[in-house]
Amino acid sequence: MIENSNLASIIIFYLLAITIIVSAIGVAVSKNVMLACLSLLATLLGIAGAFIFLAADFMALVQILIYGGTVVTVIVFAIILTNLKDFSNLKSTKQAPFAVAACIVALACLITGILNSPISETALKLNYISLTFLGRYLFTDWAIPFELASLVLLIALIGTVLMVKANKETDK
Repeated sequence: MIENSNLASIIIFYLLAITIIVSAIGVAVSKNVMLACLSLLATLLGIAGAFIFLAADFMALVQILIYGGTVVTVIVFAIILTNLKDFSNLKSTKQAPFAVAACIVALACLITGILNSPISETALKLNYISLTFLGRYLFTDWAIPFELASLVLLIALIGTVLMVKANKETDK
């Protein structure tokens, strides 16, 4: 008989897995670009949930901040700037069987690599760094490079807005 805590863990794991798979399929099959982007966000948040479930808090934080926040925001900006509404102008090609075959081969290689990887629990414990230590280190010793990186990103964002504004004015 399964204990209640193990049963809860199994249920949470399967809910996360179903969320990740369904939202990833939504990314692939959605004709609406914005819905595909929201499905991507749901997929990335599900993966962050899986990291939390596996007690990899830092990886979950990186997943949410970098992928869930930054990448999805850039994709939304690209959608807005290109005025792309849907994928209706894309037609099916003769390359679909080759793409499916390539995906199956890549999945088989991934599964083989995962099943044959020698990961021991002691190796995982030796490389453990607390999130508190990493945060202190980032905002003390690496505070200036961190702020410079944010300044570079801000300059890139301002430059992008100015370029788009200039292109819209020349189009009129």
